[in-house]
Amino acid sequence: MLYVGHPLHLHYTVSITSFIPRFKFLSIDLPVVVETFVKYLISLSGALAIVNAVPCFALDGQWILNSFLDATLTSVIGDNDVKDLIGFFILLGGSLLLAANVTLGLWMVTAR
Repeated sequence: MLYVGHPLHLHYTVSITSFIPRFKFLSIDLPVVVETFVKYLISLSGALAIVNAVPCFALDGQWILNSFLDATLTSVIGDNDVKDLIGFFILLGGSLLLAANVTLGLWMVTAR
């Protein structure tokens, strides 16, 4: 925000003091703690949204993949069995990659 006015007027109207909380249970670091918590919450929410979109069995990525295959392969492949087979192998690969990622992550955490 840009102040448009005489600098001397700003000097006389603004004062800076040391902040002292009104209540003892409120810390001076409370805004920093809340900001950090919200950053972690947003990061976790975004990560869960991305993981949920992975083409894997029992996740939303399964339905996203089915819709994508129906929209793109209907004109190319007329047989639904072939589309289902392609979708199954993609889902199987995504499920195996996700399981390997989780297993490797847990192994790295517990192997110390």
